[in-house]
Amino acid sequence: MPENLANARLHWRKKNALRKAYFEDCDYLQAIGVLPSPPAVPFAAPRIRSLMYLGARMDTDNAMARHKWPLDYLQTRGYIVNDRALDWRTFPEQVVGRRDRYAIIITLTDL
Repeated sequence: MPENLANARLHWRKKNALRKAYFEDCDYLQAIGVLPSPPAVPFAAPRIRSLMYLGARMDTDNAMARHKWPLDYLQTRGYIVNDRALDWRTFPEQVVGRRDRYAIIITLTDL
């Protein structure tokens, strides 16, 4: 789960360090098989669904903003061609509850 940066007043260097650490965490999860490997050919304009496991419900605009780093990761690692060409059919679904681990699960379907 990326940092919740809604209304955060961080110096750009601190924010960039957090983003870099998030990408490194995702790379590690991909290396050990938790995240799937990128497809042979990146999806050009996939349909996207998202399921968020959270401790408290987020309003929709902040939930969408929290997808910035995961979508940037998918683009930079070759899962998708461009994060501007995504087909969002629904807003991210949110499951609220106390868990050991909070997560964003993104499902991409090539059209």
